[in-house]
Amino acid sequence: MAGISKGKDGRVRICFMLGVNNPRAIRIGKPGDRAAENFRSHIATIVQDLALGQPHDTETLNWLRKLSPT
Repeated sequence: MAGISKGKDGRVRICFMLGVNNPRAIRIGKPGDRAAENFRSHIATIVQDLALGQPHDTETLNWLRKLSPT
């Protein structure tokens, strides 16, 4: 599961848990609502795949390949 957190300055973080008591966040800047939800959805899928020990689907892998390394 992943959630969207917006700061007072409009910057967005995707918050999620990796295992028990291991909260994580990815800062994604100031995207639009649709882009933030798309990012959150992919992160939730990745976290679920890791928890279940299953490989990522093709759509998620293609999305990961398109990400900027910064």
